[in-house]
Amino acid sequence: EYLKAGMSLGIENYILKPININELESTIEQIVEVLNQEDVEQFHAKEDWQVLRNNILNRWVTGNIGRQELQHRSKVLNISLDCSFFTVAAIRLITEQDDDEGQDKLHRNQLMDECYRIAVKSLEQLGTVIVFIDMEGDLVLIIAERAEAENKEELYCVLERVQYEIMHELEKSVWITIGSKEHAFQEVPKSYKKAKSLYVD
Repeated sequence: EYLKAGMSLGIENYILKPININELESTIEQIVEVLNQEDVEQFHAKEDWQVLRNNILNRWVTGNIGRQELQHRSKVLNISLDCSFFTVAAIRLITEQDDDEGQDKLHRNQLMDECYRIAVKSLEQLGTVIVFIDMEGDLVLIIAERAEAENKEELYCVLERVQYEIMHELEKSVWITIGSKEHAFQEVPKSYKKAKSLYVD
């Protein structure tokens, strides 16, 4: 009767006494895998996934997330942390008015959403550039590299491509700043801070 009730509730397995440790471990690993897959499916509902992704990335670049949590979330969000070097670039839209109130703020947010779309489309084949909008409304690119000797010119080409596409599609100019090259994903906040510090208020 217990087994029938359990099956109706969606059990993964049942274990007979005496307990076999290998079977117990295997069952627990299977349950964890199922739960992780459910996490992925749940968060990949586009809007929820985007909100979660932005939240995690903003916490990453500002140093407000622990290493273990970031590693777990990165798997759910399909963000690779296994590169050896990271550089952050910030892209700020040049607008005619500095007034961010009301309609101007709404219009700027819409433009930044378009900038995000353009950047993702321009860089989709690279796979090593993470793109998101930070809490200040700037477009942020986290560029991951596997070797220290990778060509710096390539980084500039990546940024020029995004700049060109934004200017071509939106007829808007942007400022681009580049942070320091850091040796581990935990050091990304240093690169982000440097890139943001280069903007002159």
